[in-house]
Amino acid sequence: MVRNMRDMRKRGGGWWVAVAGLLLAAAGPAAAQEAYQLGQGDLLEIGVWHEAEMQKQVVVRPDGKVSFPLVGDMVAAGKTVAELKGMIEKALAVYIPDAVANVAVVNTVSMQASVEGRVNRPGRYPITGTTTFLEVMALAGGPTPFGCERKVQVRHAGSWQTVNYRRLAKGEGEDFALTRGDLIYVP
Repeated sequence: MVRNMRDMRKRGGGWWVAVAGLLLAAAGPAAAQEAYQLGQGDLLEIGVWHEAEMQKQVVVRPDGKVSFPLVGDMVAAGKTVAELKGMIEKALAVYIPDAVANVAVVNTVSMQASVEGRVNRPGRYPITGTTTFLEVMALAGGPTPFGCERKVQVRHAGSWQTVNYRRLAKGEGEDFALTRGDLIYVP
């Protein structure tokens, strides 16, 4: 290790490139979380910088709102983490000038897709922004022997489409990422 650091110094102190790379890699998930759209049931950790008594875990209620001290009820469902953070900071500015809020998603209950019909394990499955149709079908155990693999119905992004599961499973088509609330039905 010491030898490597000496070598790095001899080459011009390139160690800072490694540190910068680590910082950028760590920023990736944070940036993705800032853009995450909140939904009912999501568990959030909300805090205010230098205000220890204003650290609270809240759940996005069925009405889409969260409650926070001094702010009261705010609509969170449908907002991104960054938007909710900005709303909280703006509402707190009356009481705490230059307030810096932090909003972190602890649990994403609202990010689920449903699989119904003739599958081995029908139900709701948690998804992320990159979870694909084939991954969710695998979680559901795939179609039963009586399921129609060629005419799977998928409600994706608000519209219905027919997907040939058999072709996709063989790699003869392009798999696609699912979004919150998508429904897969195997007839």
